[in-house]
Amino acid sequence: MDERKAAMKLQDLLTMRSGTDYHEGYSGSPHDKLNHLDRGWNRFYLNRKNYLEQPAFSQFQYCKGLCHV
Repeated sequence: MDERKAAMKLQDLLTMRSGTDYHEGYSGSPHDKLNHLDRGWNRFYLNRKNYLEQPAFSQFQYCKGLCHV
């Protein structure tokens, strides 16, 4: 886990300010892939490459994946 992910706090997850590139709403999206997993949702979400597309904790972005974490 890189230092940006390690620095995340519960508050960052609950306020959906993780800075993720996690997108939903289309076939093959990260959320679509997560929904097809039986388990390991946390690991899938946290191990994604190109995880942060904006400075962490700077901007709200609705993300169902954070609810799994």
